[in-house]
Amino acid sequence: MVKFNKEGIELIRNKINSEELKTTGRLKKTSFTRKRKMGFTKLMKYILNKKGLTTSMEINNFYNDINEEENISNQSLLDQRLKLNPEVFLTLNKDYLKLFYQEHKEEVIALSVTFVPTVPYTFLDFFVFGISKSLPSIAFNK
Repeated sequence: MVKFNKEGIELIRNKINSEELKTTGRLKKTSFTRKRKMGFTKLMKYILNKKGLTTSMEINNFYNDINEEENISNQSLLDQRLKLNPEVFLTLNKDYLKLFYQEHKEEVIALSVTFVPTVPYTFLDFFVFGISKSLPSIAFNK
């Protein structure tokens, strides 16, 4: 599991820094083209590392964590967030889960679970309905 966690974090880090995800994350062609204090990469890292504090505290903590002196206003942050396409998070999640299922294929298949007809959502023909210890409990579609 430790190996997967490192690989999963590396996957997310590499994806966030990629131009492909930046293109997916644009609502308009002109979004995230200029160099700003909080560009696409910093915005994604900020959003993924939020802890539920006030916006001002989150901004201050974020810039302290990355050891940068500059800071932005709440309004600037919210303006940048408006330019972000929410599909970018679906893409990140899909890639992360794909890596997880590739790494744990044998464990996932070996789980003894029952069919749950009330679960309407699937991932790669698996119903995902709970988490037990480090592996998700799943049922095959019938």
